[in-house]
Amino acid sequence: MKKGEVTKKVRDLIPTILKEERKGLKFDQLFSRLKAMIPELVNEHGEDRVGVLRGIINKLPHYPVPHLSVEKREDGVYYVYVEGEYQKLIAAVKNFIRNLDEERLIKNIDPLSLNKNERTNYHALVECIAELKEIIEEETK
Repeated sequence: MKKGEVTKKVRDLIPTILKEERKGLKFDQLFSRLKAMIPELVNEHGEDRVGVLRGIINKLPHYPVPHLSVEKREDGVYYVYVEGEYQKLIAAVKNFIRNLDEERLIKNIDPLSLNKNERTNYHALVECIAELKEIIEEETK
């Protein structure tokens, strides 16, 4: 098999697998599903070639996989199927809100420690984030 053919097979199969798993899969789960469909993901010594999938994941910012979104959740990172740009936007906003909540960025700021301009902007940001949360909750009902 030519160099890069396995990577192409994996990239092509990721959306198909994730479309069946609407809640998404963690890395190991995704690799297991891929390995069952692509025998070349195991080398001649019987070792998993997880580096193929790891390379694809690491290069996502420069070489995106169609319909693939990455979501960081409380229990780990999930790879999720998304349809169209609108769903990508929803996934990105969910990640943004989740990151803010996990880092407790809003709760760790004392508005009284801010100058007048910062305080005004802080309150506007908090309000905007609250509105985003409401929109996402409605969207995911």
